[in-house]
Amino acid sequence: MHSVLDYDDLLKKYNELQLRVTQFSHVEQQLINTNDSLDHELVMYKRLNNFNAEALNIPNEIEFIEFISESIIDIFEVESSFVFIKFNNPENPSKLSSEGFYLNESNSDQIKSEIISISNNYAFNKSFILNEDIFDNCNELSSFSECLLFQFKEIEMEATVILLALISKAKRPTYSKLELRKKTIFSVFAQQVNILFSNKKKSEKIQEQIAKISKSEIELKRLSLIATRTKNSVVITDKEGKIEWVNDSFVKTSGYSLEEVIGRRPKDFLQRPGKHTEQINQLSEALLKKEPIELTILNYTKSGDSYYNQLEIIPIFDEQGNHINFISIQKDISAEIKFEQEILRINSRFELITSKSNIGIWDMDGINNHVVWNEVLVEKYGADPALLGMDFYEFWKKSIHPDDYERVQYESSLLYITDKLSIENEYRIVRYDNQEIRVLKCFTLAEKDEQGKVTRLIGSSVDITEEKEANLKLIASEEKYRGLIENMNLGLVETNLAGDVIFSNTQFHELTYLKDPSNILIGKRPEIELEQKLKAGLISNYNKIDESVYELNFQRYDGVSIDLLVSTAPVLDQQKNKKGYITIYLDISKVKALQKKLEIALDERNEYINKVNSIRLFYESILDHSPAKIAVISPEFIVTYANNRLIEKEPIWQNALGKSLLNIALTTSKIGSITINVLIEKINEAINNRQLTQLEEIRTEADGSESYILRNILPFYSQNEELEHIIISGINITEIKTIQNDIIKKNEELKKINLELDNFVYSVSHDLRSPLLSIKGILAQVFRTGDLNEKATKYLKLAESSVNRLDSTIQEILEYSRNARLGLNVSAFNLEEMCQTIFDDLRFSTNEEFEFTFTANDSVFMQSDKSRVNALLKNIIGNAVKYRNPEITNSYAHVEFSGNESAYEIRVIDNGHGIPEKSLSRIFEMFYRASSSSVGTGLGLYICREIVNKLDGNIQVESEVEKGTSVLITIPKIEQDEQ
Repeated sequence: MHSVLDYDDLLKKYNELQLRVTQFSHVEQQLINTNDSLDHELVMYKRLNNFNAEALNIPNEIEFIEFISESIIDIFEVESSFVFIKFNNPENPSKLSSEGFYLNESNSDQIKSEIISISNNYAFNKSFILNEDIFDNCNELSSFSECLLFQFKEIEMEATVILLALISKAKRPTYSKLELRKKTIFSVFAQQVNILFSNKKKSEKIQEQIAKISKSEIELKRLSLIATRTKNSVVITDKEGKIEWVNDSFVKTSGYSLEEVIGRRPKDFLQRPGKHTEQINQLSEALLKKEPIELTILNYTKSGDSYYNQLEIIPIFDEQGNHINFISIQKDISAEIKFEQEILRINSRFELITSKSNIGIWDMDGINNHVVWNEVLVEKYGADPALLGMDFYEFWKKSIHPDDYERVQYESSLLYITDKLSIENEYRIVRYDNQEIRVLKCFTLAEKDEQGKVTRLIGSSVDITEEKEANLKLIASEEKYRGLIENMNLGLVETNLAGDVIFSNTQFHELTYLKDPSNILIGKRPEIELEQKLKAGLISNYNKIDESVYELNFQRYDGVSIDLLVSTAPVLDQQKNKKGYITIYLDISKVKALQKKLEIALDERNEYINKVNSIRLFYESILDHSPAKIAVISPEFIVTYANNRLIEKEPIWQNALGKSLLNIALTTSKIGSITINVLIEKINEAINNRQLTQLEEIRTEADGSESYILRNILPFYSQNEELEHIIISGINITEIKTIQNDIIKKNEELKKINLELDNFVYSVSHDLRSPLLSIKGILAQVFRTGDLNEKATKYLKLAESSVNRLDSTIQEILEYSRNARLGLNVSAFNLEEMCQTIFDDLRFSTNEEFEFTFTANDSVFMQSDKSRVNALLKNIIGNAVKYRNPEITNSYAHVEFSGNESAYEIRVIDNGHGIPEKSLSRIFEMFYRASSSSVGTGLGLYICREIVNKLDGNIQVESEVEKGTSVLITIPKIEQDEQ
């Protein structure tokens, strides 16, 4: 009886000790978690605030994306990060930025593809923690084992943004595990990134819309002027005379492309020193006075050829009268001048010959066909000077172009066979020296005797190759510009002085649906004519925009109301006399609609600005009521702001606004327990390193107590990387310091308790179990003697049963201790053989029939901690045998095994007594037994749960009384290099 009381006392003391250990472990974990949580959340809070402040000062999108990548690593303490932007429009290339991972042209496309493949499996606007198996199908990202993922759709950018924070397999031991706390803050960070992206895009759109309005107004004025002179060269310069734009006619005439003349003054490359000096001076004086001017000047093409240019230069002023441009209308009149010269040469043969003009002269004896050429003609044919004095008749015939030879011979013969005394013709020749084809205009005069026989022929030849080419170009140009006028996006109507329509292009009729342009036509009295049309109901309304420029609205016959910008200009002849009007019509309905939208956008912008101002006031109020002490100083160390908290707690700052911190240092020795000079040194350190600098100080409060203050010193830079402010904030960390000191003390106490627990486990495993094994040996010897009566045998059997239970309890305690303190030992093993061995060891614990079966869906091998899986299944299968139903004859335990690439499932099914429903929720508690008749210690299932937790697995039990129990164990696959 006394021995029973000793056992109960021992069990009671052990339970009390176990309870104390559990309580201390719980307290230890809470303290550690609290400390880690406070430290990490404080750091991440500061870094997140720094990110928000710095992100507002990064206007460039590429720099902003790179800054996000850097901030992910800094805030969440991970190894690598990716920021991937995939635009909805496939023509817009995606953007990828990484920090901590080497990106190049060879791997960036593959990484983008792998990120898209991973993110497709997860929802938007939610954080996810991804494990290693998510990277199994990747190539470039296969080295990573853990990942935070967040993706959202950015409406303003019309894109999907994916954020990733990653830790590699190789460096996983050096980084803390990604847990729920980081997942939550990662969501906050990603949502802040979303807001920043949206705000930046909205701001850019507003700026673009404002720019479009300004550009449209200027372009309308340019179009109205250019369209009236589309057949001539047009040059638009800025107010300094530097070229901004030229039309195709200028390019063809001068030989200079738009790219070659942008930013240059026309006089720098079109004119030559010493040529037309008077005209150049007139031109310079008019440009200087910003006055219109018309004159004719000699210009030179890119190839060096000269041409006469008729200029009309008009200065352009904006609505405020500011000079903004010059528009130059240029006409090449070289052909006209040359044509006039040729007419004079033809009409006066003697004057042309004596002036040694560039006209070839020849004289031919009509009797023997002997021909004499002058030097000009020899040069035109490219003949050898040695030929001078020879008979040129045969040479002339060989030089005629083969396609023109028959015609020229026929026209020449008319002087011999008809009464004609002269002929005038054009034909091509092939020059002797370079085989160049030239076109000559020739005049031949015949002298005849009384019988009408030709006695002499005199002729002249003029090279009109350039003139012909110019005429062809002129014809082509006229056709081109006629086609341009017909197809340009402007309606055009030409009238004479009487108002009769001479021409209207196709675009006008397509634009207005009018057959008769007179319904909306304006001429020399625009306002009077428009007022008449308004009263007649031909137009809805009109508005004067500029001189001869009007905006009018009218309804087409299809019911559509359109807005037109109408501009009229007089048509002048060469004598500057007005001979009619040209009116152009531009559909500005879309522009008007855009203006309305922009007005709405401006209202929205103003509303946004008001909200921003409200937010600014709100945050200023927050700063004044913030528990942190905040001050702002300028780059010159002038104090520009101090919040209420700082002024209340540190009176030295009360009169500091507007004063230099350097001057304050001369009159005040300390702020708290540090000198102002130390604070200034830390400020200089933050500025030199261009990063946040911290300073910890100990303050003595008025009541004599000490407090700890952590000061953060942050230099703030503008978009131009210029220092604008230095922000100084102070946080009271006294409580955190107290907690840290308490944690250190608790850790020391827990180390002592753990040592005591280790000693106790050692005692249990050696000092207690050894006597039990001796008792078991003695009982076995007693049973072998056979000299026991029935009653003695019964009591000895009870003693043996108690010893076995106590030994089982000790073994379970040791099993629990080993599971809690030893690391994983991963290996591959045959689960079927393990289960069969366990059952073979248990089958002899009962004399009744008991069936055991094992099935697997594929392989019977698994990779995990063999000893822990063995202990786990030994308990589960042992319970199936131990708690069998003696009322049935077909008791069984069946094990089902299945596995995939990431995890294994083991299900143990029996048809034993089952577990009451009220006990299912408690069966995994330490020392809990479902009924008083239970023969177990209450530790078995508790140890099973601890083993499963150690393996990062899961265990579930389903049971029904008198029908049986099903235990489902899920264990993740563990690679040997992961343990």
